[in-house]
Amino acid sequence: AHPREENHPSCLPSSIAMNVLDYVTYNATGNVLICLKCHSAIQSKAIRCHYTSVHKYNSHIWKAIQQYATDRGAINFLYDLRPCPHESSTILDLSTHDGFQCRDCSYCTSSHKRMLTHTSSLHGAETIVGDRWFSLVILQRWKPNSVAPWWTVTHVNPEMHTTVHVPQTRASIQRYV
Repeated sequence: AHPREENHPSCLPSSIAMNVLDYVTYNATGNVLICLKCHSAIQSKAIRCHYTSVHKYNSHIWKAIQQYATDRGAINFLYDLRPCPHESSTILDLSTHDGFQCRDCSYCTSSHKRMLTHTSSLHGAETIVGDRWFSLVILQRWKPNSVAPWWTVTHVNPEMHTTVHVPQTRASIQRYV
């Protein structure tokens, strides 16, 4: 689009352009935009769909966000996005979750049942005493409610944290080891 076209983001009223940061933030670690409404990473190629379908925003907003992504060189596709290393600092614009990390292979999940299945099937752990095979940790991932991989972080995000139910019989789990 030509910069002089009426709907080009650079021609939007400055009040809309200045409010882009009310909708999205740029994360340099992942080179990705994070939606501040649903706390999810957004690929540049999906900005229009995300903001019109999921949040029902008008074209002026998603076009300004698209320009913001272009200006920063944000990634186009989420498959280019890699998880952060384990024990990373917490990314404040993403939610944190209680979860489990395998002590043998570093597999992470937010599901106690999945962790028991993992340790039993991959490591031969007995389900009843499987707690010694994993630790409770704090997890993050780029897209909530997805199959994106988890990574462990050092601190809970107090504004956006999901706790996990751990059965009372699992008293031997060492919390946040």
